[in-house]
Amino acid sequence: MHAILAFTPILLAIILMVWANWPANKSLPLALLLTGIISFLVWKMDIRNIFAYSIFGVLKSFDVLITIFGAILIL
Repeated sequence: MHAILAFTPILLAIILMVWANWPANKSLPLALLLTGIISFLVWKMDIRNIFAYSIFGVLKSFDVLITIFGAILIL
C-alpha cells in the first residue's frame, strides 16, 4: 500500500505530461504538492521536514546537473 502511495506523484507527473500534454513547469509542481500532502497525511511528517527535504532535493539536483554538464563538456 505504501509503495503505491509513494508511486502516485510519479504516476501523476507521467499522466499529466504524456496523456494530458501539460508542460513540465505545470505538472511537476502538482506532483511535488501531492508528495507533500501524502507525506504529511500518510507518513505524519512535520511541515519543517517536508520543506527541508524539498530544499535538499533541489540542492542535490545541482550535483546531477553538474555531472551531466561535465559529461557534455568532455564529449
